[in-house]
Amino acid sequence: MTNKQSENLKNGLSIVSICLGIAAVFLWEFSVISILAIIFGIVGLIFNKNKWTPGIGVVLGLIFLLVRISQGHIDRGFSVTQSENNTSVADVPLVLSNLNIPPTASPDDNKEIYSNPDYLKNPSGYLVDTTNKIMSSPYGKTFWVEDATDYGHLKISYVVESNGEQILEVQTIAIPSIGDPANDQSITNGLISSLWKTTSLSRCWNDGAVEFLKANFQGKNLSLFLTNKATNEYALEYTDGQEGEHGEGLLLKDAAYLIISNGYGSLAQPSLAKALGQMRTNTVDNNYNELYSAEGVASLAKKGLWGTCTATNAK
Repeated sequence: MTNKQSENLKNGLSIVSICLGIAAVFLWEFSVISILAIIFGIVGLIFNKNKWTPGIGVVLGLIFLLVRISQGHIDRGFSVTQSENNTSVADVPLVLSNLNIPPTASPDDNKEIYSNPDYLKNPSGYLVDTTNKIMSSPYGKTFWVEDATDYGHLKISYVVESNGEQILEVQTIAIPSIGDPANDQSITNGLISSLWKTTSLSRCWNDGAVEFLKANFQGKNLSLFLTNKATNEYALEYTDGQEGEHGEGLLLKDAAYLIISNGYGSLAQPSLAKALGQMRTNTVDNNYNELYSAEGVASLAKKGLWGTCTATNAK
């Protein structure tokens, strides 16, 4: 190999290192990328006179490898078989004769319990569908809130009849107009979403939002009502506690407004298609503007999580 070829190889290793380091910024979950950036960078530092190119690759690789390790383990980019309970093959003892194998659990041992009042009247009379096998949609329906799964999603249930069978349909729905706080620059202070999600502030926002959703909606009936037929938009509405002439509850309140105005949610940004549609029809989304103002007031007044989940208060 000539001196020129050798120099080209050394420069190539350095360039590969910095490219892998940059890739690790966006693909930090795949730890093999960070590791390769470090390896190529070290080789470049040893043999290349130009130290800054491989040096940046090494630094970026180390930073995002540590970010991945902070999540608990390195699991992507390597051929490690995962079982259903998330135990890797490497975790299984080689000496099987010393294992104390528990009795086989019956199918009912892991059966989930649902609180839907219609279902509880006669649980044995219902089939439970948790994977939407009958292609049922909750839109336009009233349903029971079983649980809150994260900052913007509810686990719901409702009863449908299909082929002569009573079925408890269990689904997880996104709350309309509620966005991921990791995508809100006023919450993350400019930190990229993938990094912000590794911080205690992210856990604070999610845990606080879940607690608020459970306190206000769990064990209650909510509805998804069509608000804009042209754009097929829905709003999640809840009973406001008032009673109509015949004692019925009035579904008058927007759940997204309650969440955002109290400081327990981030407003989702409108989609590009929606923005273009508004420009084409020269219309204004008053609901979005109302929610935007409500979020602004909540942040200024440090309501809810705006006051709790700060750099000084988050645990």
